[in-house]
Amino acid sequence: MLRQFVQSIFICLILLITSSSSASGSVLSPGLTDIIEKNQSDSVFTVLIILDNDNQKNGQNFNAALSTKNRSEKIKSVISYLTSYKSDSQSDIHDFLKERSKSDIIKHWIVPAFTAELSTADIALLSQQPGISRIVENIQLSFDSPVKSAPAPISASVAVSNELTMMNIPTLWNRGLKGTGRLVCSFDTGVDGVHPALASKWRGNNSSLESSWFSKVAPDSLPYDVTGHGTHTMGVMVGAMDADSFGVAPEAEWISAGVIDQGRSLSMTISDIIEAFQWALNPDGDTTTTDDVPDVILNSWGIPKGLFFPCDDTFWGVIDNVEAAGVVTIFAAGNEGPEPMTLRSPADRASTALNSFCVGAVNHNMEVAGFSSRGPSSCNPSQIKPEVVAPGVNIRSSTKGGGFMYMSGTSMAAPYIAGIVALIRQYNPEATVEQIKNAFIQSAIDLGTDGDDNGYGHGFVDVANILNYIPSPYQPEFIIQSTSFAGNTYIMPGESSELNITLLNPVGNVSSTTGQIQAFNKSGVIIENDISNFFFGIGGTIAQNSVPYELTFDSSFYHGQELEFNLIITPQNGLAIDTIAFTLTVGLPAGGEVAGHTNSKLQVSVSDFGQFGFAPGSIYNLNGDGFSFNGSGNLLYESGLVVGRSALQMSTSIRDENGNFKATDFSPVVSLSDSEISYEGGESRTAVFKDINSEIQIPIEISQETIHYNNPGEEGILVVSYSVTNKTIESITGLYFGQLHDFTLSDNDMIEYDELLSLLYQRNSSNMFVGVVNLKNISTFKVFDNADTKIGFSKSELMVLLSDNNNSINDTISGDLMFLSSTSRFNLSPGESYEAVYAYVCGNSLNELYDNAVLAKEKYDLATDIKDNFAGQLPDNFILNQNYPNPFNPTTTISFQLAKTSDVNLEIFNVLGRKVKTLHNGQLHSGEHKFEWDATDNNEQQVASGIYFYRLDDGTHSASQKMTLLK
Repeated sequence: MLRQFVQSIFICLILLITSSSSASGSVLSPGLTDIIEKNQSDSVFTVLIILDNDNQKNGQNFNAALSTKNRSEKIKSVISYLTSYKSDSQSDIHDFLKERSKSDIIKHWIVPAFTAELSTADIALLSQQPGISRIVENIQLSFDSPVKSAPAPISASVAVSNELTMMNIPTLWNRGLKGTGRLVCSFDTGVDGVHPALASKWRGNNSSLESSWFSKVAPDSLPYDVTGHGTHTMGVMVGAMDADSFGVAPEAEWISAGVIDQGRSLSMTISDIIEAFQWALNPDGDTTTTDDVPDVILNSWGIPKGLFFPCDDTFWGVIDNVEAAGVVTIFAAGNEGPEPMTLRSPADRASTALNSFCVGAVNHNMEVAGFSSRGPSSCNPSQIKPEVVAPGVNIRSSTKGGGFMYMSGTSMAAPYIAGIVALIRQYNPEATVEQIKNAFIQSAIDLGTDGDDNGYGHGFVDVANILNYIPSPYQPEFIIQSTSFAGNTYIMPGESSELNITLLNPVGNVSSTTGQIQAFNKSGVIIENDISNFFFGIGGTIAQNSVPYELTFDSSFYHGQELEFNLIITPQNGLAIDTIAFTLTVGLPAGGEVAGHTNSKLQVSVSDFGQFGFAPGSIYNLNGDGFSFNGSGNLLYESGLVVGRSALQMSTSIRDENGNFKATDFSPVVSLSDSEISYEGGESRTAVFKDINSEIQIPIEISQETIHYNNPGEEGILVVSYSVTNKTIESITGLYFGQLHDFTLSDNDMIEYDELLSLLYQRNSSNMFVGVVNLKNISTFKVFDNADTKIGFSKSELMVLLSDNNNSINDTISGDLMFLSSTSRFNLSPGESYEAVYAYVCGNSLNELYDNAVLAKEKYDLATDIKDNFAGQLPDNFILNQNYPNPFNPTTTISFQLAKTSDVNLEIFNVLGRKVKTLHNGQLHSGEHKFEWDATDNNEQQVASGIYFYRLDDGTHSASQKMTLLK
């Protein structure tokens, strides 16, 4: 009770400080402030934390650079910029959330932000942290529900809907502009994916489900719609069935994010919307492709007034970043009219005449609908809101279950504008967001009183002359939409394959053409057939080469290497009119990050997907360092993990049963870290991965740490530590863990085993020694001879090998040898972990190899002892903080908190556990205390750089932390 009382007083003080500033100066939304005031300090709420958006404030030069790029380049540049951006405060805030969040933290990249579950006390404390722009409750969102709906007949009374005729849409159809080759997206209640008016236009018919449908509720299902609202708005954009034309862009494709009212007990939230925007910028998860990114996103949702500050900017950065990539965002104005200032957020944004483009509704008499939300905006009353109006009363369109409905609302008006974007982009695929929005405003017909107003905006959209405000179609007139290798998703180095190219002619003015491919750098590329025809037909805009191109790539290329080509276009008149540059990727790009461990003798490439090596001569050449020692070439053909419970439930990152390269089953969940200073002159890298790509996954998570050393005499060691964790609520039994090591020192290597050291090593006649020494739980070694070709292993064979606890080592054979190191059978209770640790050791003599093996064991034992000696629990009211700064030179501050007056001992130890200095020994009162250490010992002598530990003991509790001194 006392603790809750203290927390309540603390929250009141925080809110008092917050309320003393203006609304614009507070980082807490009004709704969240109200929640904190009305709930106990330990009540838990999910919040969105938006950081100071420095990439918006300091991104002018970046945005200027985008203006010179085409749309594909913009998309790639924006994604790269946003995913690599880190704000100054990001790490500190993440650490705060990691310590206090009641559930997993969601990190967003479309803007620097986190979603976390915090107590009201922690929310109040977080609001005082520097570097935060806004904290809002992760509230439920709702769509702009129709103000009126009624069943509509399946057969229309007219071939082309009256609304399309009102807007002169057929004038663009007559020019061949029906949305061919364009892609629209809706953020709505979902879409009935099997509706006969929409099913054939879904991008998922020819692409993956993940790149065509976003749903937090049912991501593995086909698109569906619980309410029918999203199916109706999608129909207005692209719907058509037989002779019934009611959609603006009937030949465009669609994707959708079901982010509102998807049938859960809780509606979708702000965080879900942000994740949807991230998905829309890279639906297929491949940053090298851009044809999956939509031309326009229709938004039929909004945040009701009162929950946030007026003119709330929560979504401003998201919208700006999406549109920087060339995606037009269209918002429904809302159905809270006819009073002024009734626009929902973010449709009410009015920083300029072109951002947060929102659409109001008119009836068939061109009169603004009574329900249509009005301006002015609280952001800038001088700006007109909405931007334009479109038909939104009694609109007939598709609905769930294959039927049709009449609906009224601004959500019915906005998709007309979104559909027109697809027509404009077909005419000019490179038309910018600003050009398209400006064309709507300039071509709008004034309604109501003369001039712009906050009911009709700039007027009613009539597309009869809208293309007059769009630049002529961007040259070249041909665009490569996609390339693919016949029968494969990739072509291996050293292999031949047929290449198919899908070519777009957006203006549809060429019926056929010839395309010849040329390689920029012909070395290593053989093109057997370099010419093929493309047949578009009359008015057609898309075609594939009639005869496949035939290419062979030399085995010297590495996986993921991009090669540049030209496609020379020659139409029927025989004159080359266009040359299009494109790239082809050889092999399989890395499934994660690859980085090196390097000292004066050892160079090793490691990864976050269960493999090592990656140099020329390795089974998976990614142009990495491989494994070399003391100036040798690459010694490692293959090193990869094998984890299994049975022949069926087996996950590997090694070769297939025929001895050929196979893509790894493992994929990172925490990417490979930068090199970090470890203890005693070591440098470590860490990663976490799962068998996401396995046919039958094992519900485990594997943490990996690799450490090399820089001290003289220690350069021939690489410690490799794995921790296998059960991430489920049920026990996992019968697990085995192993790693295949295929070193190639020469053509006639020998294998020997030292049982005392548990060291298996490989040697050649030139005094090169490479081995593996067990440090923890590596209990079995088995040796194999590759003979003339690389042998393979079926899953059944691997399971037999893993489950056999006997060593199988023949030290009388020589040749191309390899070996498997593995653990015994182990079980994991929920949350339990199992460690397997070994070290690669090298030498140019047997003595050097043995010295390194012994040294590896000593270093591992030392590290383990340090961890054991200084492990401790930290009660809630006894807190030892991390020193700051850390690493440090020459001084650092150690702070801690005591719950009561106590006799306290604060001491510093080196990595050997020897006491270096006593900072305090005596009584201290309760509360917070700080002590400074100047890197001297008890004799006031400067200590050496390295790892140190500081320990706090009050007679009842003890705790320790690690710190690093750099000089």
